[in-house]
Amino acid sequence: MHGPRVATSPPLTGLLAVILGATFALSADAVVVDLDLVLSTPPGSSDNVLDFGATAAGFTDTGQTQFSGTINRQLELELSPDGIRPTGIRFQGGQLSATDFDLRFGFIITLARVQGRNLGGTLTTPSGQFSAVTARRLGPNGSGTFATDPHLLTLNSGTLTGTGLASALAEDLGTSPLGVSQSGTAPLTWGETAANGQQREYQIQLQFPVDATEDISDGSISASVTVEGIVVGAGTFAVTLPQAGDFNGDGVVNASDYTTWRDEFALGQRPLSDFNVWRSNFGAQESAATAAPEPTALAGLLALLSGGAIRCGCRHRTEHTPPR
Repeated sequence: MHGPRVATSPPLTGLLAVILGATFALSADAVVVDLDLVLSTPPGSSDNVLDFGATAAGFTDTGQTQFSGTINRQLELELSPDGIRPTGIRFQGGQLSATDFDLRFGFIITLARVQGRNLGGTLTTPSGQFSAVTARRLGPNGSGTFATDPHLLTLNSGTLTGTGLASALAEDLGTSPLGVSQSGTAPLTWGETAANGQQREYQIQLQFPVDATEDISDGSISASVTVEGIVVGAGTFAVTLPQAGDFNGDGVVNASDYTTWRDEFALGQRPLSDFNVWRSNFGAQESAATAAPEPTALAGLLALLSGGAIRCGCRHRTEHTPPR
């Protein structure tokens, strides 16, 4: 089996190339979730219904094709007590399929014809690296964007054919797969759909705008084919958000988190308001909560703010034992 040919110009088949931007190494504290994005077309919707148009032999024809299937991907997330922020994305395959299309050109007789039959493919990230997502907010709902280019859609099943009066062209994608990519950007949105304690469920949706052109020519066959539309995939996933006040990430809000807050506050890395977050959540864990040790914590806060140790004078009562 031959390796996939990679299109170098904006291709007809670029319509499903989810092409993502610069890659980066996975950070040590990142959370990664696996999910399948499902392509569906609700009644009356134009999602995943793509418009084809082609010009050949001086004639123009138009048609539509509908895409379906799933896209397997991994999403890298930054978590906070308030919600999530996607920071990276990569694709790991899946299976996409399209309804057949048949475009004919001519007036009385057909001078040229372009057909797609049993088309299918997969979507992957050849580098294996996550691509950066630019998210606009951190919280239960939000949106972001990603650039489009290092990821690759490989069409590896079905046939593309073109016929003219004197010649014919056929591509068996099973033996000669075609890899396609296209520059651009794509949006994503997410929203919280369920909550139980720190457990959260989210739905995420990706929209892939499509605007591609492919020129084909072989003997008497010469056609310019364009496709426009939006490919939409959606999926759900669940995560556990960190506990508010758990500044060292050990799953428990205790005195160690106060120490973390104190040290980071002194370096300007945490706000003063985080002290109240820690104090109001002290003891939060799977076991029963414990009351916050206010005197010690408040004394440490005053010591930090004053720049020195807190000194307290104590009166001692001396008891005298009467002489015998």
